[in-house]
Amino acid sequence: MKTLITLSQQIKKKTRKEIELLEFEKETETGKKEELYSWDKNYYREIVQQRKTAYSSKEISGYFSLGGCMEGISILVNRLYGLKIQVEEVGEGEVWHESVYKLGVYEENNELIGYIYADLFARDGKLDMPSHFTIQSFNFIFYIFISLYIYF
Repeated sequence: MKTLITLSQQIKKKTRKEIELLEFEKETETGKKEELYSWDKNYYREIVQQRKTAYSSKEISGYFSLGGCMEGISILVNRLYGLKIQVEEVGEGEVWHESVYKLGVYEENNELIGYIYADLFARDGKLDMPSHFTIQSFNFIFYIFISLYIYF
């Protein structure tokens, strides 16, 4: 927990600068100073990224395979939290689209603590932004939030 608190303190200034930059982008585009809503952030991040790098996130994502990204996330979660993530078989009617992956999250003693349903691919009718929805909530000492925003 001490590591998370230290990390939080270190990124606070950078986060504030990013929010100010996104607020400036919104004000520049709309011509007026308005509140930056959660649904605005990804839109304005994309604008800032394109201006800084001359590439969009969709162009960059072509260099990252789904398998490589998932393996990296799994390694990171294991090293930070001692948890293991593995792909699980999906039961009939369990997911809302056939491209959704079911990932089991296990403690070091192989006890299942929950599932992540990873809906990674763009399609008509799907939100075009990182999203996470709690299906069932548990009381943990800490909460792990993994946002996957990958287009293939």
